[in-house]
Amino acid sequence: MLLVSAPVRAALPLRTLQVNQSLMQRMLDIGDLTIFTTGDQPELAMRGLPNPERIRSLVQGRGA
Repeated sequence: MLLVSAPVRAALPLRTLQVNQSLMQRMLDIGDLTIFTTGDQPELAMRGLPNPERIRSLVQGRGA
């Protein structure tokens, strides 16, 4: 479970937040979230997250 109660300030600027979902993951509303800051290698990769599009919006500061 991921809880976000306050805005989180990243030490590095976010370049890309990428959501990957297979067909089955889309049906179950789960997916993988990969965060890129600088360079070509991901800074953080999380697998099997519930509602990954909402999490991406929250991390980017567009969600409520």
